Amino acid sequence: MPDMNNPKTHHEASGLSLISPARTLVEAAIDLDFRFALPIFDSALAKGITKEEIAADCVQWRIDYARVFRLLRYANERSENGGESLARGTIIEDRFLTPRIQVTVTDPQTNTEHRVDFVWKLDDGRVIVAEYDGTQKYVDPAMTDNRSIQEVVAKERARDEGLKRAGATEIVHFTYADVIERTPLRVKLIKAGVPQVETSA
Repeated sequence: MPDMNNPKTHHEASGLSLISPARTLVEAAIDLDFRFALPIFDSALAKGITKEEIAADCVQWRIDYARVFRLLRYANERSENGGESLARGTIIEDRFLTPRIQVTVTDPQTNTEHRVDFVWKLDDGRVIVAEYDGTQKYVDPAMTDNRSIQEVVAKERARDEGLKRAGATEIVHFTYADVIERTPLRVKLIKAGVPQVETSA
């Protein structure tokens, strides 16, 4: 159990002892599967909690913290939302090469900049792009600018054409359901040619 007298582990609020953010992350790493814990770590880093703080909490307790340090290795504050973090965690769990995230590319024909969710640049010159498409993208007026589904799909197609002009050789679109079910995402990545590593990272 945590030391209630350790100021680095607990904070005081209205006379109550609260577990520190770093300790909360450590417990999440222990309790949750990697892919579900990664969004919590990404979010924490984006809010200013450092990997050093989390690692420092680990050394205080005599528990195997391999799960924590694996999350610290892959956590990235640049992830835009929990869905993307969950997708990245699933990609890593399924032994695919870890992608770069939030990469900006420029369409040489229009000079339009596009920021893509996941990118793999392979040794053979291929560039694989993957986009996480939430269902709100098609139905939430705040995200569609009140355009019809047909207009949204047409805009997506035009964006894909721009990404190909910018160097993408394969473009993969997947949804939250694909991530949760795992197999649809795995099939799409394999079909696109995303490499898998020998053992789980």
